[in-house]
Amino acid sequence: MPQSLSHKIPALTPQPDGHNFVVYGDCCSGIPDGPHEANFANVNQVIARLEPPPAFICFLGDEIKGLLADDEALRAQWRYW
Repeated sequence: MPQSLSHKIPALTPQPDGHNFVVYGDCCSGIPDGPHEANFANVNQVIARLEPPPAFICFLGDEIKGLLADDEALRAQWRYW
């Protein structure tokens, strides 16, 4: 792994009674080799480098692009996700 990807990123730390977490979404990555797939992978790499790591991650949705009249094409996006 290139050093830039293995280098830890200092995360904001909570107050003593607080929580450390990540909230993100809107990846629309259900299409193989689509433009959103690379963005989603890049965000995941950054999250994996946070130190300390988040106690939890809340993913808000838009897992796939959707908006299709073709049911099988829509199912294919979900299977890929």
